[in-house]
Amino acid sequence: MQNLKEELEFYQLLKKLLNAITKKDIILIKEIILNSTSINYPYHLHKGLILEHLIAILINGNSMHAYVNPLVKDGGNDLLVYTQNYELIECIQAKNLSRPLNTSDINIEVSKHERSKFKRYPFIIISYSGFTISQEKSLHYKNKGVFLKDFTYIMQLINNFNISKKTYYLSSYFLKDPDFTNKFKVLIDYNIANDITAYDRLPEDIKSWCTKIRSDYKKGNLDIKKKLRLDSINFYWDYNDVQWDISYNKVKVIFEKYGSTYFYVKWPSSRNWIKNQIKSFVNGSLPNNKFIKLNKINIIDDWLLNIDLLN
Repeated sequence: MQNLKEELEFYQLLKKLLNAITKKDIILIKEIILNSTSINYPYHLHKGLILEHLIAILINGNSMHAYVNPLVKDGGNDLLVYTQNYELIECIQAKNLSRPLNTSDINIEVSKHERSKFKRYPFIIISYSGFTISQEKSLHYKNKGVFLKDFTYIMQLINNFNISKKTYYLSSYFLKDPDFTNKFKVLIDYNIANDITAYDRLPEDIKSWCTKIRSDYKKGNLDIKKKLRLDSINFYWDYNDVQWDISYNKVKVIFEKYGSTYFYVKWPSSRNWIKNQIKSFVNGSLPNNKFIKLNKINIIDDWLLNIDLLN
């Protein structure tokens, strides 16, 4: 975007688009996608941005999360799509050309995707003007994990759009939340990214805020931008995991000093924690990520046959 005025105009255009979606005004939606010239952007860039954010708004209203990739070199992945539980499931390339895409166009986008860090995810190419390829060729791409969608797919998203879902639909473009920003800064100031014990030293209002954030996350109501921002500082989405890792780190220090924990763990709290991990391992309830971490300090090998000594 060239300046603040243009950004605000673009945002107003997206609000108009959202209103048209809720009314299922297909004629207006198509008009906005193809013919809006009120903003002085390069025409191709303007059309492309509109389609990207139209799709993001629609996905957010279909019980998923969409993140519009802001990178110029995005590897052909304009949008990243997450489940309601924030699992990345697919990538989208949105093409808003006045002509259908041909085989050469498709291969160029597929090649970019295959060189990107998201290459293991299914790749959807949405072309407003459709495609020129045969059904057989389309099936060939599908077998490679590449799915070709035209405006019919957009219509399906519009028809299933649910405005009652608690989502700030236009956040795919612009999200301003001073309260989040201020509290996020506190997390940075306390260095939670590198010091897990800092969680217990946080001010009470920040602890309460973290609890609310975790609750919104578990319900699927946390905006994807906030989720990704918190991921960037290794935020713990379950406070029980904070306590687990604190206990783990205490035992890890002993292992790193002596090469074993068997003779050297003396604290009753740590011995009880090890006992609980062995019990979870035996009954099959120990998550795999925790099993891997315990193996790194030989907890299972050292204590599986000696659990009675932990009493």
